[in-house]
Amino acid sequence: MIMTKLSPAEIDDFVRYYIGFDDYGHLLGLGHPEQLRGFLRARCLLEIEPADFEGRRVVEKFVVILDSQPPQNQARILRAVLEWHNLGNWHAPSTRTPQLHAKYVDIIERLESETTFVESVSPRSSSEIVKTSLKDAEDLISSGGLPSAVALMHTALISYLMELCDEEGIQYDSDSSLTKVFKYF
Repeated sequence: MIMTKLSPAEIDDFVRYYIGFDDYGHLLGLGHPEQLRGFLRARCLLEIEPADFEGRRVVEKFVVILDSQPPQNQARILRAVLEWHNLGNWHAPSTRTPQLHAKYVDIIERLESETTFVESVSPRSSSEIVKTSLKDAEDLISSGGLPSAVALMHTALISYLMELCDEEGIQYDSDSSLTKVFKYF
């Protein structure tokens, strides 16, 4: 499955047209570093320290933070902004329209539906059972068959551990459970 984060254009549009700026060029409601820090912790429930990110101005830090986060955290930040900066705020920029709000609600749904997978790796195994199980599990995961994929991952792991036992001359029962075989290491 391909992980889809916010694009730079989506981030720029969100900052420029949805959040907006005050007369001094500061993000509305987030003009000071402590406001951004408090927003991220209290409203997004993220332990992010803005001082750890590049940028002189808060808007620059906000963009870098948003861009650096995985899709699920990006969704949390967007959702918190949409709840905090709703359409009816008196200081809302004229660009904060119902259409733009709906666009970002759809983007949040996309981000929340994304599942982050570790890039697949191939173990140093010559066992066809291991290779086939991993390939089949990967195919099932990408097509939504997670329960069956877990069973195949179990098969691949126990087969791989048994192969390692064979290489090391460790004796085991061929019907041993994963837990029993794992204890040999």
